[in-house]
Amino acid sequence: MADALHLDFSTRRTPGSIVRQLQFRRDSGGPTTTVTYEISDAGVPDLPPAVDGFVAGILLHAMGTGLPLRIHGPVSRTAIYRLEDVQAFWCLWRPTRYRHIDIIPDQIVDLPRQKPGRRAIGAFSGGVDSTFTALRHRSRASSPEAYNLDTVVMVHGFDIGLEDQEALRMATKRAEPFLGKMGVTFRTVRTNIKALSLQNWEDSHAAQLASCLHQFSDEFEFGLIASSGSYVDAELPYGSNPVLDHLYLGDEFEIVYDAAGYPEGEKLAVIAKDPVATAGLRVCWEGRTSGATAAAAESASAHDSFSSCSAFPILHASTDRSTPSQLRLCG
Repeated sequence: MADALHLDFSTRRTPGSIVRQLQFRRDSGGPTTTVTYEISDAGVPDLPPAVDGFVAGILLHAMGTGLPLRIHGPVSRTAIYRLEDVQAFWCLWRPTRYRHIDIIPDQIVDLPRQKPGRRAIGAFSGGVDSTFTALRHRSRASSPEAYNLDTVVMVHGFDIGLEDQEALRMATKRAEPFLGKMGVTFRTVRTNIKALSLQNWEDSHAAQLASCLHQFSDEFEFGLIASSGSYVDAELPYGSNPVLDHLYLGDEFEIVYDAAGYPEGEKLAVIAKDPVATAGLRVCWEGRTSGATAAAAESASAHDSFSSCSAFPILHASTDRSTPSQLRLCG
C-alpha cells in the first residue's frame, strides 16, 4: 500500500481548560507526532464541528512530505476548496520546497456560517497591528462596516516561548488596561505547533495562527488576523499576506486579513491618539524571545520617537543591555 500521512484527533480536559490534540503518523511507520492546543476556556466543545483549522495548521508540513493527507475527522467543503488554492500558491512560489498533495477526509460536511451576533475573534499580540485592529473595530462598533469584535486571543508558543510563563504574564498584564477600556474579552491558546519546527515559520505563521483562531469556530463567525503589510507593500511570498490569509477559512468560520488598507504609519498615528493603547504596546527584542522582552518593556524608563510617526513614543531600555536598534514594536 502506498505511504500516506494520517491525522487523528483527541481531547483531554484539565481544570479550567481543554487540550485538543492532533496526532499524525505515516503508514510506513515512525513516531507519532502530537500537536496540542490548550484553550483557556473549559466551556468549548471537545472538538469544533469541522477540523479545518487543524488541517490548515500543518498543511505545509504535509506538502513538504509530498504524501497524501488522510484526515480522520470532518472537513468542511469550503475548506477543501480553499486549501486547494493554498496549495497552488505555495507550489508556484516554492516549487522546490512544496508539492501538491491529495487531501482525503473521512467526511466532507456542509455547515452553516451565520451565528447569533455574527461575532468576531481577533488574534492579539499587543503589537501595533493587532492593537490597531482592536481600536479600528471597537471604536466604531455601531458602524455597519465594523466587525463585531468582542474577544481576542493571545497565542502562547509563538513570539512568547512555551517555557516563558513570566513573559506571558507580563504581556497579559500590559494588555489588560487597553482591552478593558475597549470592552474586549481576553483568551489564550497555548500550543506547541511552532516549537515542533515541522514547517518553515516564515511560510506558515499565518496558517498556524489561523489554526488557533479556528479553535473558536463553534462560537465565532470571523477570525481576524491583523495585516502585517498593506495592499501596496505586502511581501510575496510571505506567510501572511492579503492574497493568502483569507484562504484558511471553512464553511462556518471566515479568516479576515484585517486593515490592509492602512500602511504602518497610519496605524501608528491612530494609536498615538489613544494614551491607553500607546501605553499597552509591547516592545520586542530582535534576538531571542524571553522574559527579558517583557521585562524590558515593563521596566523601560526612557522614551524616543518611532521613525515613521514622530508623535509616537516607543520605549527604549532593558534589563539585559539591549540597544535601541535591537528593540522594535511587535506586529
